[in-house]
Amino acid sequence: MMAAPLAVLAVIPFLPVLDNGFVNLDDHANFLANPHYRGLGRAQVAWAWVTDWLGVYQPLAWMLLEAQYAACGLKPRGYHLTSLLLHAATAVALYASTRALVARARPGLAATNPTGVVLGSGLAAALFVVHPLRVEVVAWASCQPYLPCAALAVLAVLAYLRAAEGPPSRRAAGLFGVWVLFALALLFKPAAVPLPAVLLVLDAYPLRRLGGGPGRWFGPPARRVWAEKVPFLALSLIFAALAVQAKRGSLVALERRGPPARVAQACYGACFYLGKTAWPTGLSAYYPVPHPFDWRAPTYLACTAGIVAASAALFRLRRRHPGPLAAWVAYLVVLAPTSGLVAIGSQITADRYSYLATMSGVPLVAAAVAQLTGPGRHRAAIILGVAAAGLGLVAVLAGSSWALCRSWRDTATLASHALANGWRDPEILLGLGWGLEERGDIAGADACYCQALRGDPFHVPALVGLGRVRLRQGRAANAAALLREAVGLEPDMPEIRNNLGTALAAQGRHDEALAEFTAALRLRPDFPEARKNLDLVRARARRGGAGPGPPMPPGTPSR
Repeated sequence: MMAAPLAVLAVIPFLPVLDNGFVNLDDHANFLANPHYRGLGRAQVAWAWVTDWLGVYQPLAWMLLEAQYAACGLKPRGYHLTSLLLHAATAVALYASTRALVARARPGLAATNPTGVVLGSGLAAALFVVHPLRVEVVAWASCQPYLPCAALAVLAVLAYLRAAEGPPSRRAAGLFGVWVLFALALLFKPAAVPLPAVLLVLDAYPLRRLGGGPGRWFGPPARRVWAEKVPFLALSLIFAALAVQAKRGSLVALERRGPPARVAQACYGACFYLGKTAWPTGLSAYYPVPHPFDWRAPTYLACTAGIVAASAALFRLRRRHPGPLAAWVAYLVVLAPTSGLVAIGSQITADRYSYLATMSGVPLVAAAVAQLTGPGRHRAAIILGVAAAGLGLVAVLAGSSWALCRSWRDTATLASHALANGWRDPEILLGLGWGLEERGDIAGADACYCQALRGDPFHVPALVGLGRVRLRQGRAANAAALLREAVGLEPDMPEIRNNLGTALAAQGRHDEALAEFTAALRLRPDFPEARKNLDLVRARARRGGAGPGPPMPPGTPSR
């Protein structure tokens, strides 16, 4: 009854993404500059299973993207349409799992008010799927793998509820089905790594297979529950190791961000997503870590104290109200890998990290609605009032999501939106510069790159961007100097070597240009642009010609 309308509702607020292009937050590197995924041939499929392109191991996601390339090439609309459909599928799966969780957690309520459970589950799922915090995952093509991962993880939870309460003779087969869904989710995105811990939370509540009395945590029945999780834990550890290995280049060293700072960042993130769920304003594609990051600042201390206080309060209420504690633990567990405890990159939070984590609160909202609309006086009026208020809130959130989707139209619009929300950082200025360069506004791009370098004089992508626009302005010598400085900071980046070779070739310095193109190919033998430039400059050198060098390739600043 609810599934089809919910699927439609999940799509409507995000329809503007169909007119959006790719943005230079990994989209350029993933699609426009990546020849490996183009098609569904044997070479492309094999590549999907061995690559950790841009620091992520996601073979099934690459196969899905390969299928999209086969269907629509490099037209962004096809990728965005796929994301819309995947978000709709996640909405239906979330509704089904929410309804099942409420029925198991509150069997009396499900028996006396089944209509309320359906209404509550549908309304809670609707509020989740139209929320502006979902925009990043749906609107950003490179973020698409989160969607099938989330849908499969939610289906795994639904399958686990059925397997755990099924007859013992069928339990092993049911658990194997859950394991397969878990494995598929991980192959789309390692974001599902915390699922075994979530299953243990479900064992405690609402399934009540753990806890609740002497010996219930580690007695013989409980040991069987723990033993069921061994295959899940093994799979989780394998993919966690693969994820860390893939991210090895962007891991922040412990001496740069110590344990207190990591805990403070994690607590800040947990509060941030709850706050933005309640009041979704000021959302941005980029939330930079402050420099310097002082974990003793009042904001971080208050967030840490708030998380500790909330955890203690919910623990004290666990016997009378176990549901909120279960949802809270699941929220923190799912959030943990991306919370900053393992420090990666330069963002303090990201909207996409809330997609899976905040699902844990959906059953609480559903149960509250079902409780409120239960049998009693004025029930019809209450149901009508709840439905009207809920649909009004859905409409407001959907309108906010519609508007936010437009900020993802292109790179310049996205960066401008972040700057308008007060986030000033070299990375954002870099994105704006690249977007303006893409539009042909070379003077504007030059100003952005210069401003980024004033904030961080050693920002390599800004040096490369400025060198690129200076070459387009005919200032080849200045471009070469900037790019040589970038090579000194990042000598193992083949793209920078290729850019420097292009600037040198534009000055007629063929021998030096050949050396840079050769170095680029040594660093990356399958670099077609560098190979083409090398052949072009060799031919020009044999003819003794000067003239302009090969075209400067576009930059690839990323998150």
